[in-house]
Amino acid sequence: MHESPAAAPRRVLLIAAVLSASACNQRRANAEAHSNVGFKSVESFLHPCANLASCEAACDGGSGPSCTFVGRIYEYADGVERDVPRALALYERACALGYLGGCYNVAVVLEKGQGVPRDAARAARLYRRVCAGGSPIACAAAARLGAAAPAADGGAR
Repeated sequence: MHESPAAAPRRVLLIAAVLSASACNQRRANAEAHSNVGFKSVESFLHPCANLASCEAACDGGSGPSCTFVGRIYEYADGVERDVPRALALYERACALGYLGGCYNVAVVLEKGQGVPRDAARAARLYRRVCAGGSPIACAAAARLGAAAPAADGGAR
């Protein structure tokens, strides 16, 4: 069976749409996987603010998710020059505001030690804190670093 010339562009568009949807679904799945570390919703993980300036203003106003989002922009050089120390400072601010997603990111940066001094002991403590908040990802990271996971009642084992 031979395809008509008009069908080829439709097939290409269909393939492009499927690939685009697949990439979007993968991003959403990644966001859902991280929802256990303090993100209130998948949408707030993907787009907590309209742009970098509004996120920075929200962070300055005490929004932990916004501080974390801005930190990720600097850690991964998303439209800005990569600045891991600045990202770490933003994650630490989010953590100080009680946002567990920020605490988790501090732990990851400290565990990797890329762009900042490695501090596995502090990373383990932070993973334990996030684990106590209900994140299985953080519990696994704490175990990987040899830190005892918190007891079900929130106390340390």
